[in-house]
Amino acid sequence: MRKISLITIITVTLGAVWLNSCCKHKEIVQESAIDLGISDKGTKAVVDSKADLISQAFSSDMGFGVYGYKSVTGSDPLLIFDNVEVKPESNVADPNWTYAPTRYWDKNPQASYQFIAYWPHLGQTSVNGAAYATQQNKVLTIHDIPFWQDGSLAASADFMTAERVGNYSQGAFTDEQTGITKVRFTFSHILAKLVIKAYYVGVQANDVSISGIRLTKGLPSENKILSSDGKASYSQPFGITGTAGFTGNTPSSSGTHTLYNSDNPHTLSSESFDDEIDPEDYVSDEICQWLMVPCSGWNELGLSVDYSIGGSSTITTNVNGLTLSTTIDNQVQTGQTASGKSYIITLKFDSSGGGVDLQSVLVRNWTTQDVPTGVYNW
Repeated sequence: MRKISLITIITVTLGAVWLNSCCKHKEIVQESAIDLGISDKGTKAVVDSKADLISQAFSSDMGFGVYGYKSVTGSDPLLIFDNVEVKPESNVADPNWTYAPTRYWDKNPQASYQFIAYWPHLGQTSVNGAAYATQQNKVLTIHDIPFWQDGSLAASADFMTAERVGNYSQGAFTDEQTGITKVRFTFSHILAKLVIKAYYVGVQANDVSISGIRLTKGLPSENKILSSDGKASYSQPFGITGTAGFTGNTPSSSGTHTLYNSDNPHTLSSESFDDEIDPEDYVSDEICQWLMVPCSGWNELGLSVDYSIGGSSTITTNVNGLTLSTTIDNQVQTGQTASGKSYIITLKFDSSGGGVDLQSVLVRNWTTQDVPTGVYNW
């Protein structure tokens, strides 16, 4: 018969007692992970809604970038998020957002936090002239943002930023602005959007085909608007207070900027014909869409338009008198475009030979959702 050592039995028994004692008397402390994500408030240039951002982030395996500081009374602020990329786990309405390595809340009741996020996530150094992000002294800067980006191209970047401030106590983070107990970023566009639309009157059977639209006329050689290769930097302080804005845009100028140019001209659809009897019986075609850095200088510009009627030879004409303005703090700023605004220019073509007119310029928030002032995106 097999013999079992008494020493072995005693050792195992004592080990079991020690483990049982630890399980009963040792306090296991559960750390609480810092949970990051985007809010439910919802802004296509490139991103039109929360669902749009999630879909683009998941399909492109990209995310938003986060910088974050922890402050404890009597100590210097500690950088705990240094351009960390946050991505969705899945393409669903409310996914889990992940990052690595996981950070945890400080249970010290005197700990407070400041976060700033931006979209899309970028590197922290310049590579081949591409945009990049840095942070210094609690100021986020996105460098080398292209002045013009074709909004129809997937490569265009709809730059957005958001910030959150709050405290962690009683087992939960509390946002100072919203009172919610998770870090949920409310993004805002920092660029402006330019849209060119068109419709026609006259003879419906006479097709109107547009092959080119250029922004031109009456601008000094250094004007920023006409530069095709210009870039700018955008800076935003952490926290609720502080002034954000663009700096350092000194591009060269080509004299004109091409808004639309195609070897396959855009033929206006039958739905865009206005019989001028019922004002609601047509819908303007969208010809092109651009993301652009907001700036001044949009005073009395011109559009040079190439088009043809009924397959005839191309006609080039100038449409003058274009001015884009923005109401800021209840004051109309003539010739000024602004972040988060959409500028919709509508051209009216006469297919019976009456030429082209600037029908209207509409300025509105990028999105028209019913959300608080200043939160017109998410």
